[in-house]
Amino acid sequence: MAAPRRGRHSRPVEPESVEPIASVGMPNPTGMTNPIRTVGTNGPVASAQPPTPPQRRSGARRSGAQPSRTESRRRPRARRTQPSRVPNGRLSLWGCIRGEFVRLFALASTYWLLGITLVLLPAGAAMNAWTIHWSMGVDPQTAKPLDTPNPVDVVDLWISVSGFVSTVAIVTGIFGVLAITSEYSTKSIQATLTANPKRLTMITAKIIAVSVTVFIVALAGLMISWAVVSIMSNDWSITQLSGREWRLPWVSLFGGAAVLVLMALMAFGVGAICRSTPGALFGYIAILTILPNILTIVSVMAKEFKWVGTVAAFMPGSSIDRFLQMNATSPTLSAVSYDYFVPNWWQSLLVLVGWTMVSVVIGALVVRRADIK
Repeated sequence: MAAPRRGRHSRPVEPESVEPIASVGMPNPTGMTNPIRTVGTNGPVASAQPPTPPQRRSGARRSGAQPSRTESRRRPRARRTQPSRVPNGRLSLWGCIRGEFVRLFALASTYWLLGITLVLLPAGAAMNAWTIHWSMGVDPQTAKPLDTPNPVDVVDLWISVSGFVSTVAIVTGIFGVLAITSEYSTKSIQATLTANPKRLTMITAKIIAVSVTVFIVALAGLMISWAVVSIMSNDWSITQLSGREWRLPWVSLFGGAAVLVLMALMAFGVGAICRSTPGALFGYIAILTILPNILTIVSVMAKEFKWVGTVAAFMPGSSIDRFLQMNATSPTLSAVSYDYFVPNWWQSLLVLVGWTMVSVVIGALVVRRADIK
């Protein structure tokens, strides 16, 4: 009799007569008990238990075989990839601007400088307004208090609202310097230029971020100054604005905010030129305060150097005050005549714009051409 077929679909063949001859219960070396084996009368030794086909894992199937419906239903679906927010994976100016805003507000100095700006503007306006009101109640010749104080000129009050802009320009200038030099001092400029190799795009994004931040904070500070002065002068006797002075409130509020933006950008350009925080701060403060004072002293002491006074009048510090005062006259602000040329209020604004443009253009060229140190 032929041996029974063994396979996946084969059925075991029962022998004609089976006589149990032995049962081996001794364990084999592997630790498993030998199965019971029988011997037939007409055939070889056969196992009483049918052969068990090899088992496959549930997820495995033959190569080339088509998956069943059950397998295809149980198969996990591939996750859909989310489309990139940046079209075509390219850098955009808006993305660079958002990154600069994140970088600016990640610095602790940003909150300190902006907070100082919001405090100094109203504090300076309050001190100027109180000084003007006190001077109107005192006789200028005898320095004795008057029985009836003189009315306060509204021009002086509006000038006091923006009276601390030239001082706060130092604070916003420090903010503009740190916006560019902080990356060079911490070597994070390497990562910035690796993510955005277009240096002019990076400079443009920084300029926009600095301008928007400074303008919003400066305008908020000047609005608070206006509110403080209005509350203080509620019970005072105040004159009215004349016909040609109707622009003074707009210049004091929005013009003051624009001046602080220009000073921050000028300082940003100086920082891009120096790429060092101490050097950029010293250069900016020297241009804003130190150099104009030296030129003014020279023009007063030496009559043959009167032209130096014109040079001092074209410095940023002098231009800020002339622009915000709009050449207005009041009991505390008398008209001053000069022996040399001095720009008027709108020409002073052009002077500030010129200083800012020259500083930013030179700084952008230096950043574009110079290697990262």
